[in-house]
Amino acid sequence: MSNSVQKTPYFLFLFVLALLPAIFSSGTGKAGSQTLTVVSFDIPGVIGTDPNGLYNQVLAQITEETGVEFELVIRPISRARKEYASGRFDCLLPLDPVFEGQHLDHLQSIPFQRARIHIFTPTGEPALRSAADLRGLRVGGQLGLPYPPEIDRAIGEDKVSDLHTLMQMLKTDRFDAIVAFTPDIYQAFKHHDVEPFSHDRENPVGIYRDSLTCQPTGRNRTLMQQVNDALTGMGRN
Repeated sequence: MSNSVQKTPYFLFLFVLALLPAIFSSGTGKAGSQTLTVVSFDIPGVIGTDPNGLYNQVLAQITEETGVEFELVIRPISRARKEYASGRFDCLLPLDPVFEGQHLDHLQSIPFQRARIHIFTPTGEPALRSAADLRGLRVGGQLGLPYPPEIDRAIGEDKVSDLHTLMQMLKTDRFDAIVAFTPDIYQAFKHHDVEPFSHDRENPVGIYRDSLTCQPTGRNRTLMQQVNDALTGMGRN
């Protein structure tokens, strides 16, 4: 009788002790399951380390609406693509059409917005509207970004690492024209206090969907449904 009274608290203690990891992992696991790791590249005014970037704000609003959190890491363009493709991150932002073609089974959100590709010439010069207009010109583009094939041929090897350098090379007459994405370059104009270059706003030479693309796991599929519901509620489609 005495032995059984002494053993009962001891076995009860062992039982509670065994439950503790499950109790604590249950709490942290739930929080972790609501987080998507996202790799991106710096686009001034759009996404990057500045929390006021347009897409940073969209991500923050999604978190507020759904509780889904985003762990954002900024990498150079080529490295961001490579690390997403290797499975190191849950998601890539913005959606890269190269990956869209190579990973057709991956998850894609409703577009944050539609990015447009325009040809830009120095301020005050006539706007150019097609690849044919680029014949015989020195045309610059940004390294790692996708362009329509005819535009990419016109650019050739004349690609630089970042948008600000590309803009500077047009201003200093090292290029006759550059090809860039909007709204990226509009944000760069504001950020660097540059007067907008000539271009035809109504006639882009290409359009693609700026979306979040994620690895096709069951967990990510559940979270992406919440993300898409929030984007729909925000009026994006």
